Amino acid sequence: MVDPSAASQTRLSEVLDIIDKATKIIALFIGGAWAYLNYLRGRTFKRRLEPSIAGKTIRAKDTVLLSGVAQVKNVGLSKVGIEQRGSAIEVLGMVKLPTSKTALGTRHIAVLSVFKVHGWQQETSEQD
Repeated sequence: MVDPSAASQTRLSEVLDIIDKATKIIALFIGGAWAYLNYLRGRTFKRRLEPSIAGKTIRAKDTVLLSGVAQVKNVGLSKVGIEQRGSAIEVLGMVKLPTSKTALGTRHIAVLSVFKVHGWQQETSEQD
């Protein structure tokens, strides 16, 4: 003869097991939907670059030298392609105008290319 309390305990165990599995499946779907919505809404995954330029001058005798660094940081989490054309640093110098004792003007010194040899160019050239 089968003990009724043991049968009901087995049935309760099976029901609880089904509820546990169903809860885990529902939690998985809710977590996936939440992650997908954050991906679509989140600014973190949009293409955003944060440029920075730093420089310093060094005086050597009667010459002024310029040392500089240009960097781009990808603050988004997506792949960003940078087109070299149009990426440059323009160096201007301050000069004293000959017509005035206090007025200053600018003189064009150089235009320098930036980001010539970097990982994204190697990747795109391999794909072409």
